[in-house]
Amino acid sequence: MKDSINGIIDIGSKKVVAREAVATGLIRLSPASLDLVLNGRSPKGDVREASTVAAIQAVKETPRMLPHCHPIPIEGCTVDWQVEDDSLRCTVSVRTHWTTG
Repeated sequence: MKDSINGIIDIGSKKVVAREAVATGLIRLSPASLDLVLNGRSPKGDVREASTVAAIQAVKETPRMLPHCHPIPIEGCTVDWQVEDDSLRCTVSVRTHWTTG
């Protein structure tokens, strides 16, 4: 492969800049399931709270999951939930100031 990366890009000479990443996902639910989630009545507890914690953990583990990703400090992370008809939309935003490739 002529354009493959053979390691992690050297960022030693890069400038520190503001970085932001946003990811969103949409899940469609039956009316009964949506009611359980919105009213916190799931047999296993608060679904959105557990999912928020999982999203934050995923943010912290990104460099372990993506081999070419530099481990950079996270300055802020927000997890937002919105109800859309028969669906829930989760949006995760992450911010930092750092060097990256």
